[in-house]
Amino acid sequence: MFNVYAFNSIEPSKIIRQEFVLPKTNAYRASETRTSNFRKFYNRGDFPMALEHDAKGNKIAWKVDVAKLDYQVYLPLFFDGLSETDHPYSFFANQGVHDMLAHGGHKVASLIHLLIGPIKSKN
Repeated sequence: MFNVYAFNSIEPSKIIRQEFVLPKTNAYRASETRTSNFRKFYNRGDFPMALEHDAKGNKIAWKVDVAKLDYQVYLPLFFDGLSETDHPYSFFANQGVHDMLAHGGHKVASLIHLLIGPIKSKN
């Protein structure tokens, strides 16, 4: 709490005293983050993919051909997942966007307007 003194413009001889209380902060508290739609869909098992461990590292094992996916549904969800920082969500989102853009061809150009929202809302 601290005091602020100000002069009254109507009566200059009077001094106005106001008390202000600063809000409490906690630097060690975890900040609240937005749960992405990507995380919700992944936890429900809605994506046709799994994690495949390989000698070269991890990769996505797609259960369906990537070129046959419904890009209008899945590509915005994967872009929404780019805001994730936890494993395996961040890995699946990054690799999924990479795979879909590599195999998407002409499908991606018509969906740019759907990708703007998830990119802007990235934390």
